[in-house]
Amino acid sequence: MLMGRQLVRIGGILIKLLPLGSVINRNNISFMTVGFASIKKEEELVCGYYVVPYPVGFISIQKVFFLPVNAQYSVLAQGYVNDASAPILELLGQYFEKSKYLRPEDYPKILEKIKQTIDLLEGA
Repeated sequence: MLMGRQLVRIGGILIKLLPLGSVINRNNISFMTVGFASIKKEEELVCGYYVVPYPVGFISIQKVFFLPVNAQYSVLAQGYVNDASAPILELLGQYFEKSKYLRPEDYPKILEKIKQTIDLLEGA
């Protein structure tokens, strides 16, 4: 069983986020990562994962939870990562690491960089 944030090397890229589909355990409850998010909480930007109960999955929007990346959890299974998803995870990881230092006016630039990476990958 893996603990906390893991660093995974995919094709020379060091990934600092769990891929989608990863199964984690927090407080003896299993969850699966289904998305990434950053939310504003008390004037601070908190980055993390959207998770759903595992093995049930998405039941309703009320059962989708936010889990900060720095929360304590154990990794039961890592989700799928390939050459297409690795650069996106790398960019999101960089964004998450810098998020506490970013200003709201920086967000569009980061989102544009992520969009450009996705467009490049789709064109490949």
